[in-house]
Amino acid sequence: MKHFPLFYKCLFIILIVFVSTASLYASGSSETKDKILNIYAARNYASDEIAIAQFENVYSATVNVISGNPRELIARLSAEQENTPADILIAPDAGALTQAQHSGFLQPISSSIGSFIPSKFKANDNSWIGFTKRARVLIYDPLVTDPTNFPTYESLATRSDITIATRSSANAYNVSLIASRIAELGTDQTIAWVAGLVNNFAREPQGNDRGQIKLVASGNADVAISNSYYLGLMIHSQDPAERAIGESLRIWFPNQDSSGTHMNISGAGLIKYTKNKELAEKFIEYLLSEQIQELYTNENYEYPVNPAVPPGPTVASWGSFKESNFNLSDLRPYLQEAINIASQNGWY
Repeated sequence: MKHFPLFYKCLFIILIVFVSTASLYASGSSETKDKILNIYAARNYASDEIAIAQFENVYSATVNVISGNPRELIARLSAEQENTPADILIAPDAGALTQAQHSGFLQPISSSIGSFIPSKFKANDNSWIGFTKRARVLIYDPLVTDPTNFPTYESLATRSDITIATRSSANAYNVSLIASRIAELGTDQTIAWVAGLVNNFAREPQGNDRGQIKLVASGNADVAISNSYYLGLMIHSQDPAERAIGESLRIWFPNQDSSGTHMNISGAGLIKYTKNKELAEKFIEYLLSEQIQELYTNENYEYPVNPAVPPGPTVASWGSFKESNFNLSDLRPYLQEAINIASQNGWY
């Protein structure tokens, strides 16, 4: 009898997966089944909804979106295996996509798709492709702070006169940043860097990137580590207070005289077990089109990954900068080490 509660819990989880999977397959008639696309998505912005609606209109298709964080969606793929209804995995970070790739959940996208995208922003087997770029930058108040005093990520850890706001090290953006430092600097220097950062934290990490930016605006931190597009979202916020914050702060691109600013992507991976490969590839190709790239840079303030599309006005106003050449498909070997280094040195 003592095993019954665990049994029923497992049965309940299986039932939930079965019901939600069945509902996806039942969302259209047999005549339209090939026009149904199921996306597991770990990002959800207004611009995504616009892109999906436009795709549905152009291709007379129905797109179903199952939302969750990357860890939840990858766990779901692991549980479902070949029975998954998913056709595409969308993640806001290359680390999650490389995990899905090396777990065997993805398959190569046709080589003709995204051939113009720099290789550093896609999988080495072409199973996922970045469709937006986001820079991991430093945000500061120009009336208070001189960013030339900390021109690099590394210098943030060596000064004793600055305070830093950042989110948890468990956040995917920070894990990828730390992993890129390991790849560039080696383990020992990365440990010293993380320890130095922790000594300069304005507070225990909490909240999202927007929260770190607000901490700088309130005068409780000198610099925030943030993705660039968050400042764009605040500049164009419907909240007057957020707009005022966004307009008062500036972006600093670190490591311009060395390795360049760390770049990450939002990307799409092609599920190995997709029932609609052709339609799924059309969707990924659509995300890379000039029309949708313009949508993302003008509405979500991300950098276009398509070289033919210039940054939108807000993004362009931040100025040009040197990007890191680190290949994001090489992140995976460093991800767990990045998590370990952070937790062992007080960055929780």
